[in-house]
Amino acid sequence: AAHRPAQPNEIDDKTLPHELDWLSSAVHLSKGCYRGQEAVAKVHNLGHPPRRLTLLHLDGSGHSLADAGDKIFVLGVQKDDLNCSEYLHHVLGYVATPAPYFNLDEEFAMQQCLWQLIKERLIESAHDVSEGGLIVSLLESSFNRNRGFDVAQPDNAIRNDAFWFGEAQGRAVVTVKPEKESAMLVALNKHAVPCQLIGTVAESGINVQTENWGDVQHWKTLYEDAIAGLLKNQENEQALATI
Repeated sequence: AAHRPAQPNEIDDKTLPHELDWLSSAVHLSKGCYRGQEAVAKVHNLGHPPRRLTLLHLDGSGHSLADAGDKIFVLGVQKDDLNCSEYLHHVLGYVATPAPYFNLDEEFAMQQCLWQLIKERLIESAHDVSEGGLIVSLLESSFNRNRGFDVAQPDNAIRNDAFWFGEAQGRAVVTVKPEKESAMLVALNKHAVPCQLIGTVAESGINVQTENWGDVQHWKTLYEDAIAGLLKNQENEQALATI
């Protein structure tokens, strides 16, 4: 809270006052002489220190749906691909299938564009599409602030199960304020990253393809109690040993 560096993890024998922002509170550049004055003056005249200690606060909300009315987009190429997905394995019963679609160039372009969107504060949240597919990404994004969503596949170009549960790589779910949508689309176009508008953030209800999936709290409880459910009928030590 006092913004004082802690020893030994944040200070070593190479640390300069500039790296700790001490020039604003503890070091005077034009008053008196002191040990190390030459080094301090040299770095100051060069313009910036080689390192800088800073406070990093992560509250885990970067992927969370923010406000009702925000628009929900999927970035990246949508594929009619269910390979190696949780849905294909647990729902349809297939055990061994090929790896999901992955294109390194498309992944790189999407990640570069996503970094620009975050840096320029054009989006409110971002979440990768991976295990469980798009629907799981949306649900995980909804839990932190108990926000819902109203979504649908925009053009029915691929199978519904592949769209919602496919785990093809190179995709991300982002939310954006309506007033920032145009600027976001310009950035996407610059990086040649396709996107689809799939819906909006809601207060707490979940609607998928016009079907009412209930309230987000119901899904949050199922998600958070999943491991406890697996352990329910087993001795804890025995059950944990199998995980």
